[in-house]
Amino acid sequence: MEKPTANSVRRVTLVNTCGPADNIGDWALTVAAAKIVWSVWPDADIDMVPWSRQVDPGAVERAVVAELGLPPSKRVTVLSPASRADARPQAAGEAYDAIRLARRVKDLAGTEMALFVQRLKGATNSGDTDRVVFVGGNIVCGPRDLRRIAHLHRALTGVRRAELQNIPCYILGCTYDVSDNFLTRSLALNPLRKAACVVAREEITYGKLVGAGLTNILRGGDPAFCLSCPQTRDRDTQAIVVNMFSEIEWNSAVGTSAAEHARALSREIRLLRNVLRRFPTVRLRLVPHESPRRSGPSDLVELSRIAEALGEPDRVVVTKPCGGLADVWHHYGSCSVVIGPRYHGYVFGALMGTPVVGIGPRVQKNEGITSLLGLPWFPDDTNSDDGALDQVGTLLAWDAEKRAGLARKAASIGHSLLESFSTVAVPLTKRHTAGSHASNGYSHKSKANKPAAKFAQGDFEEFGSPSSVE
Repeated sequence: MEKPTANSVRRVTLVNTCGPADNIGDWALTVAAAKIVWSVWPDADIDMVPWSRQVDPGAVERAVVAELGLPPSKRVTVLSPASRADARPQAAGEAYDAIRLARRVKDLAGTEMALFVQRLKGATNSGDTDRVVFVGGNIVCGPRDLRRIAHLHRALTGVRRAELQNIPCYILGCTYDVSDNFLTRSLALNPLRKAACVVAREEITYGKLVGAGLTNILRGGDPAFCLSCPQTRDRDTQAIVVNMFSEIEWNSAVGTSAAEHARALSREIRLLRNVLRRFPTVRLRLVPHESPRRSGPSDLVELSRIAEALGEPDRVVVTKPCGGLADVWHHYGSCSVVIGPRYHGYVFGALMGTPVVGIGPRVQKNEGITSLLGLPWFPDDTNSDDGALDQVGTLLAWDAEKRAGLARKAASIGHSLLESFSTVAVPLTKRHTAGSHASNGYSHKSKANKPAAKFAQGDFEEFGSPSSVE
């Protein structure tokens, strides 16, 4: 068996990626995953299997390298269903993977899921893929949460494909929020058990998966914390950035009804109206995270409704959708406070030293990130806006030292994620003999055994304390 080194990995397939024209939070995950791959395996070429059929391959390939400031010699290939030769004969179980699974999710994800499976087959059947990295494993589902199960099926497909070809597979940025139902729980845990390593996005996920008996779990945080961002020089002390979900993304990410989304929108309008009343010099900048969708309205529509309802055009502005990370750093770095329900709003704000007043649905990942960063969170079932308004006043008054402390905490999460993932990923080598499914076909060298044992006990050094940064 070859001695495993970072240089021995020549091709890595990133699964579940997207382009800058989709959702800027998902785009941040895509760019961060590429950075992590090149940090761990510096000589690797990257194949990307996007979840969206609307991706412009050439634009994404150029944008990833440009976002990271890398030379053009770094190779990224965004796969279309026919962009890689299917060089291997069909393996046992492949029919289940490519056909039955696609049929099972036809009503959930339709053509996009079928194309996703085709792209994934092309990547893993080519014979030269050394690693598979699944990006943003949002394992969130329950007995009635069919809208949210597409993430789970993509993860299940990705790990299954890697297992059939005996390729180590990693899941970066996993949120595990599954109802206490045996069938659902078993389905959700299946891809996680078979992955070589799962990086938990928050402490709650880590505790649940360790409690379920998984020993391949790593504390890490969201991959977007690994991104580098410019220092803020010109901050508007009276500007507040606001974000919101579109109804389509609300259904996908949160899984509740359109009526719940309407109530959340009304609550956000009420809170923002009270912000404008209490702080008469404050201005609101409503920042869309999504580009206009072909399949339905983006969050630009919801933010425009908010601006219209507030009725103060001199103090409320809706910006253009973020077209890349430069737009994100500009908006989140030039304001003083962020208000909104978006998960990556917390990440972007923290990286730029801008505190966030969290609102929105009572979901696990928002609870986890506010606890990690020590930031306030007022779910939509909060009876009064007084607490949120008090926090807005407190955070508007933050000095440069407190803002720098928040930015350092965010950067330390990303640094620890990279360091911990490198410790596990590099010593893991692909077994060149036929591996049994019982062992998943993976072999850990002695240096990797000690970290794996520590994960099971949960006694290794934790990144970033969840203590308050106020």
